[in-house]
Amino acid sequence: MYGASTGSLIVYQNMGSQLMELFKKSGEQGNQWKKVELQINNGSRYSVVFSGVTGSSYQGDIALDEISITSGQCSGSPGTPKPPSGSCGQKGYGLSDFARIVGGQEATPGEWPWQVALLRGTSPFCGGSLVSNQYVITAAHCVRSTDWNSVTIRVGEHDMRVNEGHEQDISIARNGITVHPQYNQLTQYNNDIAVIRLSRSVQFTQRIKPVCFNSGIDFTGQRCYISGWGRLQSGGSTPNVLQEAQVPIVTPQQCKESYGSSSITDRMLCAGYSQGGTDTCQGDSG
Repeated sequence: MYGASTGSLIVYQNMGSQLMELFKKSGEQGNQWKKVELQINNGSRYSVVFSGVTGSSYQGDIALDEISITSGQCSGSPGTPKPPSGSCGQKGYGLSDFARIVGGQEATPGEWPWQVALLRGTSPFCGGSLVSNQYVITAAHCVRSTDWNSVTIRVGEHDMRVNEGHEQDISIARNGITVHPQYNQLTQYNNDIAVIRLSRSVQFTQRIKPVCFNSGIDFTGQRCYISGWGRLQSGGSTPNVLQEAQVPIVTPQQCKESYGSSSITDRMLCAGYSQGGTDTCQGDSG
C-alpha cells in the first residue's frame, strides 16, 4: 500500500448470511511487502473477499501476493487487531466506495453501528454513541438547553438523503436526560458528558450495535476514529453521508501546550495532529 492517496484494503470472510471483517488497513504503509496472517472462523462453506477501496486520486497503489489458506493456528497477528469479542464494539460491514468531519472521508455503510444522530426535524445537530438498547452517551453541551419534545434520536443512519431501511427513530424518554452534575457551560468542555434514556428499546441489527466502555486502558499514542455529520470545514457545508477520520490520541501535556493549562483537565481525552487539518467540526459533538 504505497502512495500519497492510498485508499483502504479490507478482507472479509463471506459465510453466505454473514460478512465478517477480518482485517482493514488504510493509507500509506510503505513500499515494502508486509506479511499478514488472519484467523478464519470455521464454517462448512465460506469465501474470502478482498476489497480494495480507491483513495482521493490516482497516487496510490495496493498490491497482494502469495495468498494461501492453511490449517492450524496463525503464527503471527495482523497489523490491525480484530474487533473485541462479545456483543459490543463489533464494527459492521459494507463495500461502498470511500469519498471525501474535516480532512476525513465517507464511512462505509454500517462501519460504525453505534453511531447516533441527534435530529431537530430532519437535520442532525449533534452525535452520540449507543451504549445499550435504551441508552445513548453524548456531549452535555448538546442537551443542556433544548426542547427535547422536538428532538429525535436516530440509529442505523448513513446517508441522510436516503431511507435505506436500516434506520430507527426513537424519542427521548420523559426526564430521560442526565447531565454530569459537575458540568458547567461556563467552563465549556470539562465534564462535558450526558446520558440519554430512550422512550423504547433499540432493535439490534448488523447495522445497529452498542459500543464498549473503556476498561481503563491507556490509549495514548494509539490512533482512533472520529465520526459524524458535522461541517466539512468551519462555517462550511454539512455532508449527507457519515464522515470518518483517523487521529492519534495525545498526552494531556501535549494538549496543554496547544490549548493552555487552564483549558485542559484530567477529565478530558485529547486527540489530533499538531499541524491540524483533520478534526471534528460543528455538528460532530457527542
